[in-house]
Amino acid sequence: MNPECTVVVLTAIKPFSLAYGFDPEHAAIDIGAVDEALRVAAQKSLDVTVDIFAEHKHRVKAVIEEGDAGRVIVETAVATGADLVVVGSRGLSGLTSFLMGSVSTHVVQAAPCPVLVAR
Repeated sequence: MNPECTVVVLTAIKPFSLAYGFDPEHAAIDIGAVDEALRVAAQKSLDVTVDIFAEHKHRVKAVIEEGDAGRVIVETAVATGADLVVVGSRGLSGLTSFLMGSVSTHVVQAAPCPVLVAR
């Protein structure tokens, strides 16, 4: 990898309140606490990944964004001028993929640069 490159490690999270349409004011659970736990878990995951890249002396920027994963990934690729996007695939197929949508398919179709889909 070119030493001048920066690896942007992105985690896109959808807050519980947005994902399930809960009104925090009228929910039976503390939606704010659930959303914060989601952010903490995302940060822990990012920290592990950043450490791996740092061990190999790569410049790394960790980013947590809220919203639809496919849209967030594409917007981040555009904003950072990405040369490559690497995205995972859960291997959904058939009706499940059709109903749930596919983040990797959206990114492949909308990204401004090549996309590597890892399974």
